Amino acid sequence: MDSLKFLFGQFPPEWLVYFEGVLVPIIAYDFLDGRLATLISCLHFTENRLFIIERQVCTEDLLRTQPCLFAFIPTPRVPAKPLSYVTPPDDNKPL
Repeated sequence: MDSLKFLFGQFPPEWLVYFEGVLVPIIAYDFLDGRLATLISCLHFTENRLFIIERQVCTEDLLRTQPCLFAFIPTPRVPAKPLSYVTPPDDNKPL
């Protein structure tokens, strides 16, 4: 998230209107058993701040889509509900 703040902090405020509502990946969680959860959000700009809003979690079963990865997976000890460990940033706090 710091990289987004740094990147958009370099642009003039007039340019930021073109990036309003753009969907960006925020954090990716790899559970090492073929499951990947990616937290994505939309960008929202105010006068001097950047917010990420409308958070969503996208999941992908990499072992189903890329079975060759089975060769690199050790026996995992993954929690029963791994998505409970996904901690999204607060919508009400600027980056």
